[in-house]
Parts: sequence; structure tokens; C-alpha cells
Amino acid sequence: MKLSFDINRQDYADFNKFHFIKTQLKRRIFFGVLTIVALQFFLNKERFDLTATIISSLVCAVVYCFLIYRSLSSTKNIPQDNGTVLGHRDMEFSDINITCKAEKTSTVSDWNAIKKLENGKNYFYLYVDTNMAYIIPKRVFATVNEQDNFEQFILSKVKR
Repeated sequence: MKLSFDINRQDYADFNKFHFIKTQLKRRIFFGVLTIVALQFFLNKERFDLTATIISSLVCAVVYCFLIYRSLSSTKNIPQDNGTVLGHRDMEFSDINITCKAEKTSTVSDWNAIKKLENGKNYFYLYVDTNMAYIIPKRVFATVNEQDNFEQFILSKVKR
């Protein structure tokens, strides 16, 4: 099976957002809540003030959410325009391996190098490491049936 497509900044940003939500969101929420609880403990140590508690909690939550949003937004700017992350890809999926050719690089990965397949809203992600994956945009498939066939083929090759 051969696929040909372009990876742009938005594709890369969407991957980082997907990866963050799947792997880090729960931990970040936990630490955010822990920070607010610790802040309230120290602010209300001697005397409880409901107004100060509500305002400081809201400010802390807004700042925390803004920092997460800014961090995710900035990942779009990480790849260089003339680097190897963005640009055209020709990928071939055979029974033996995956071949990915780009303007400046060419990789061949055995199926045992694929750790897992994740099915996102607009992409398939073939993880080759903890935070590194082949990004396959679903826009390259003409029909939903082609997407399903691709997914079934990949799942048949990936060792669980």
C-alpha cells in the first residue's frame, strides 16, 4: 500500500496536542489541583476568607491553563521550514516493513519498531517511540472504507 501526502505545521501541532491529551493531561490536571490546594492551605492557614480563596483559585487555574495552551501552541513553530519534519512524504506499507521517503530523508522501519497505532480524529499515528510517530493524515484516503482497510492492515502487523 502506497500513500503520498504533505505534513504541514498544523499536522505537527495536532500530533503534539493529541499526544499531550493522551499522555500528560491527567498528570497536569493533578498537579494543577495540587498547586491550588497547596496555595489555599497557605493562604487560609490562619484565617479562612472565601472571597480570597475563590479569586486566588480562579487566577491560579487561568494562569495554569494559559501556560498549557501556550506550550501546545508553540510546538507548531518548532520544526524548521527547511528541516525534515515538514514537507512531502511518500510512504509504502509492505508485509515486511514501512518505507518513508521525504525530500532530505529516507527511513525503513520493521513492523516490530512500531509500538502502537493510535487513531485520532483526523490522523493515524504510528508510534515508533514514546513521543515520536509517523503522522498519517486521514485526508489521503478517498473513503472511510479505505481508512478502515488501512487501520486493519496496520493492526494486523503491529505486535501488541
